[in-house]
Amino acid sequence: MEKFNIPLRFIAKNASSVMVLMCCSTLFFSCKKDPSDPPVETQVEVRKEKIMSNLDSLYAYAQQIYLWNSELPAGKDFKPARFYDGAAGNEIDIYKNEIFALSRFAINPSNNKPFEYNANAAGIPKYSSLIETGSAGTVPRYNSDDNGFGLAFVGTSDGIRILYVDMNAPAWQAGLRRGQKVVSINNEKAVASTGYYSYISSALNGGGLSVVIETLENNLAVNRTIQLKKQYFVPSPVLKSSVLNVESKKIGYIAYKSFTDEENTRQFLGPVLNQFAANGISELIVDLRYNTGGYQNTCRYLANCIAPQSADGKLMFTEYYNSQMQEGKADLLANQPILGFDNRPVYINGQMATLHDIDYSPAANRNNFEIEGNALHLEKVSFIVSSQTASASELLINVLKPYLKVQLVGVSADGSGNVSTYGKPVGFFDIKIDRYKVYLAMYQTRNANGEGDFFDGLPAGISTMDDVTVDFADIADPAVKAIVSPTTKSSGSAIKKLGTVKQVPAGGTVESPKIKKYIGLSSTGEGLIKTYSDFKLKRN
Repeated sequence: MEKFNIPLRFIAKNASSVMVLMCCSTLFFSCKKDPSDPPVETQVEVRKEKIMSNLDSLYAYAQQIYLWNSELPAGKDFKPARFYDGAAGNEIDIYKNEIFALSRFAINPSNNKPFEYNANAAGIPKYSSLIETGSAGTVPRYNSDDNGFGLAFVGTSDGIRILYVDMNAPAWQAGLRRGQKVVSINNEKAVASTGYYSYISSALNGGGLSVVIETLENNLAVNRTIQLKKQYFVPSPVLKSSVLNVESKKIGYIAYKSFTDEENTRQFLGPVLNQFAANGISELIVDLRYNTGGYQNTCRYLANCIAPQSADGKLMFTEYYNSQMQEGKADLLANQPILGFDNRPVYINGQMATLHDIDYSPAANRNNFEIEGNALHLEKVSFIVSSQTASASELLINVLKPYLKVQLVGVSADGSGNVSTYGKPVGFFDIKIDRYKVYLAMYQTRNANGEGDFFDGLPAGISTMDDVTVDFADIADPAVKAIVSPTTKSSGSAIKKLGTVKQVPAGGTVESPKIKKYIGLSSTGEGLIKTYSDFKLKRN
């Protein structure tokens, strides 16, 4: 059996045609074809026939590729047809109901709940999902947050504040920064209320924003108006970077918002890492509190930049698929061709390459460290995390643990409890059924020590408040201060009087300002994105 990587020249630049999602990223021909322009009296029957066919297809794929397929009942017992609802206004809800039912069978023995139990939304699977590709795929995206402002807001007990600003967005150039208090948006007074949160979300979908912020000038509060127009810009995944001088140590700090495609991350993060190497930092802080995932190859890139030289060539992580996929028996994948840059099937040695041609054995899905760039020679890496930290972020943390001293400091909206990350150690392929992309939990990752069962998240050693009144890289931030130690004297980005670290005992709370609502954050459905160039193919 010959194994080889797909040549990069075949890999599409169009993300929708080249990605595989981990908890969240190819063409399925149904055996039943809708007639074109059917008579009005037959449209209901045609729609029902199509939906029933799609329900059958979804179940059939789950039987072969779902990570826990051995736990699924037989078709005669599951009865996909029972999910058909002729009164449903949107047929996507029908398929989501079926996926939810499929996600109930595999039980996590550690808590006796389904692996896909979602504590934040009990009626939605934690991992598996489905999206419609029609209109969404044709709408141009302004940036990774689907708005042209590069802004996110937060409602707190003292009003509305700026949560973060993309450093490459016009809003940054206009002077908007994390922590600034908002007086009004589009002439509507800012208040921390459910109605106003919806108002902000609607405003972010508009063509322009007028934001009035409160600033201090000569110790006096002054209102300043910022006029913004929605426009295209190349998003930066780096929200802030700095070198903190703490006594005799130099600590690098990166607020990293998303694992964007590797080219984008190299563009913005590469110079920062080079600067850290030139400054001789001995420790690194990676702030992932709002990072819900992204590209797997970008995760590998960052891991290779952080890991010690001694890790070079050693195992980073392995992907594990179900036994049917490992044995090459998921034959339905032969209906999912790999598409090239022109959105046409890729041919290798004269044969059309499909997802069935990929080798899913653990041996073919071992990812090793390939240390690159200027070595950082780190003594320790600390991660700032939250319950929103997921997928690629968790993978990065997990793969470094066997090779480097790793610390986790968690932040929460109200400063209560012990923080853990989201808990998404599983991956997906996008499977095309009709006009939908289906993401069924398909594989699990484990680090070099075989660790990867963090379905309930990675626990933080210290938990504290997400203090949105201070900027990133500010040592007055309780999370940053907990890392650099409250007993040390520091210089660099600290701009406020240092207080005590708001460290939370088990079951304890800290004082306000408390966060009521994050507005404009991307969801944990982003997952871990993997390009087909990372796969090894097999030929009989």
